[in-house]
Amino acid sequence: MRSAVGILLKGRALLASPGAPGNDAAPAAVAARGPQPMPTPRLAQQHELHGLQPVLSVSDLTASVRFYCDVLGLELDFLWGEPPSYGRVRHTGDGAPIYIHLSPAPRDEIAPCELRLHVGRDVDGLHAAYAARGADVGPAPRNQPWGLREFELRDPDGHLLIFGAEA
Repeated sequence: MRSAVGILLKGRALLASPGAPGNDAAPAAVAARGPQPMPTPRLAQQHELHGLQPVLSVSDLTASVRFYCDVLGLELDFLWGEPPSYGRVRHTGDGAPIYIHLSPAPRDEIAPCELRLHVGRDVDGLHAAYAARGADVGPAPRNQPWGLREFELRDPDGHLLIFGAEA
C-alpha cells in the first residue's frame, strides 16, 4: 500500500510522494529519489499546541516594558528579580493570547528579529494610534500580495514588528 505525502497551498499540491494524485513521475525517477518520508501523526493537533512566546533581547528592561505597555497597549504580566532582570508583557483579550518575554542583554549583543502580529480589525486605525503615541512606525498600511494589509514599526532595540490584517 502506498501512502501519499504532500504539501498543500490553497488546495494545490506542491510536492507529492509516489502514488499521490497528480504525481506522474516515472518509476525510475521515483526510485532515484530514494525512500519517501512516512506520514506522521498531527502531533501539534493531537496535543493541542497553542501559542508561541518569543523572547526578545532588550538593552533596557524598564524602557522596553514602558514601550510595550504604554505605546503598544499590552499589559505587564510579570517582572522577575530585584532589581528586575526578566519580564513578560501580554495581551489576553479576544483571540489567541500574545506573550512577549523581555530579557536584558548588552546593546551590542542584540540581534533584532521580526515578529508578525495579526490584527482583528482596523489596521489603519492601529497604525495611526501608534504614530500618535510616538512609535517608530513605517509608512501607512498597504495591501500585500499574500492577502494581508500590513504596516511595520520598530521597538527601541530595533526589533521589527509587522502588524497585519486580512485585506
